[in-house]
Amino acid sequence: TNQAVLAATRPQGGCPVREVYAFEVPSSTEWNYPITFSPNTFINCTETMEAKLEAMAAYTSELRDYPHPRSLEALRHQGAYWGNRVGVAYAEPFVQLRRVVL
Repeated sequence: TNQAVLAATRPQGGCPVREVYAFEVPSSTEWNYPITFSPNTFINCTETMEAKLEAMAAYTSELRDYPHPRSLEALRHQGAYWGNRVGVAYAEPFVQLRRVVL
């Protein structure tokens, strides 16, 4: 999927997409050893964490019991973990793959 998105958003021919980011996938990203998720962009999601967890709760087929990475409790912990790195209660981490500044 990553390669398809990068190809589809090439900054050629008037493509309006100027930024492309990768995101962490709980219970998938951490198994990609030796390549680890190393974010360089963080979005403060303190005010939207509860809405994120409510939305995730709707995906019952994807939820697991704690301590699985896709449990609601683990997702809250993960948001706090990244938030602690940048000085907010909760943050969403991303890796900036492309940014076109014209």
